[in-house]
Amino acid sequence: MTAPLSPSNPRIKRLARLVRDRSARRDEHTLVVDGPRALRTFADCGATLESVFTDDPERNDVEFIDPAVVHVVERHVLDRISDAASAQGVLALAQFEPCVLDDLDDANVVVLLDAVQDPGNVGAVVRIAAATGAGVVVANGSADPYSPRAVRASAGNIAATRVVDGVSAADALRHFETAGFSRIGAAMAGGDDPRELDRSRPVVIVLGSEGAGLSDEVEAHLDGHVTLSMRAPVESLNVAVTAGIVLYQLRT
Repeated sequence: MTAPLSPSNPRIKRLARLVRDRSARRDEHTLVVDGPRALRTFADCGATLESVFTDDPERNDVEFIDPAVVHVVERHVLDRISDAASAQGVLALAQFEPCVLDDLDDANVVVLLDAVQDPGNVGAVVRIAAATGAGVVVANGSADPYSPRAVRASAGNIAATRVVDGVSAADALRHFETAGFSRIGAAMAGGDDPRELDRSRPVVIVLGSEGAGLSDEVEAHLDGHVTLSMRAPVESLNVAVTAGIVLYQLRT
C-alpha cells in the first residue's frame, strides 16, 4: 500500500484550505465532498472528481472511484481536517461551475434564500430543490452552499441542482421580475395557501431565516406572500421544512 500522505504534504494543505476558506473554493471552483454517500451522488451526476482522500482505499463504498485519484491519509489526519462532528474517513475534491441568474430563467420554480445562515439548512434546501426540480438562489448574507457542511446536508445533490450565490436578494428579485416571475415571500401569517398561487407564470419563493424572517429590502420587491397553516402554539417551521412543504405543494 502507498505510504499515507503526511499533514505537511501540499495536497493535504490544499484540502484543509478548501475545507475552511470560502474564497479559495470560489477561486478554484473546487469544493470538498465529505462522506461516501455524497461522493456517490457527485459521481452519478458526472461531476469531475479531482482527488479522493481516505484512510482505507479498499473500502467498498468508494470502489466506484478511479484508483488513480485516490490518496491514502491516516484517519486522524482526515478527522482533523474534516469539519464534521462524525467524520466518515473519506473526503474528496470536486470541481463545480457557478451558475448565474440567467441560468434559472427557464425554471418553473426558484427558491431564494434571504440571510439563511445555517449551512445545514442551506444544504437541506438544495437537496429539496434537487428533488422537486427547482432552482436555488443563495443570496448574500446566507451560508456558503459550497461549504463542506452544506454539501453534506445536501447529500451531494448540489451536483444535481442549479445554484446561484454571491448576489443580493434585491438584485435577484429585480432580475426575476424582468424575466416574468411572480415573486412570493413565505410569511408567518396573512399569506395565501401555496396551492392557490397563480401558476400561469414561473414563481420565485423567498424564504428568510426562522428568527428574522424576510428583510425589508426583500419585502419591497415582492408580489405577494404564502403562509402555511399550523396549529397553535406552533408559529413557524424550520426554513428547510417550509421549503419542502411549499415546493412539493407547488408540484401538485
